[in-house]
Amino acid sequence: MANGGAKEHPVMEIRITGLPDGDQTFSFEADASEIDLPRFRGPVTVSGMLRKVSTQFFVQGTSRGTLIGECDRCLAEVHRAVEAPLNLFYQVSPDARSAARTAPDEDAADVQSIHPEQDVIVLDAEVRQSLMLEVPLKVLCRDDCAGLCPGCGANLNTEQCRCEEPPIDPRWAKLADLYKNTEEN
Repeated sequence: MANGGAKEHPVMEIRITGLPDGDQTFSFEADASEIDLPRFRGPVTVSGMLRKVSTQFFVQGTSRGTLIGECDRCLAEVHRAVEAPLNLFYQVSPDARSAARTAPDEDAADVQSIHPEQDVIVLDAEVRQSLMLEVPLKVLCRDDCAGLCPGCGANLNTEQCRCEEPPIDPRWAKLADLYKNTEEN
């Protein structure tokens, strides 16, 4: 693996050599492991449109994949569909390497420079990044997941708590003592 973890041979390439001005559709499908998405399994699909205007290329599409992980509350295995927008802008520049480093303003930072000799646009890294940005911070098996009992460890989605007495939150324990003292008096 070269290029910081990216695969040696890109799998999602759009050929731009000899491409006429206008709109061209594209679609790709690759296994998640082929584009280095360790938290995803199965196929990753990308579909969209490439618009070429003179020396500029605008890629607009959607990436889709299946996230595999554990529920953060109950530890059940989760298979979650993830969909991410893909919006990229490329400009052909004879000095592509230095143009990317010396962007004069903020808008130019969104423009990726490509060399006139370049014959393909590789989408692997952009697809990987777009899907990873859509992974939620908290992965849940369902929105109303009850989680695990902190006392007995029972999965409260599928079984009852096995604790003899419901545990008292230590933050409220002093209030329970006050209630007991009031009942005694």
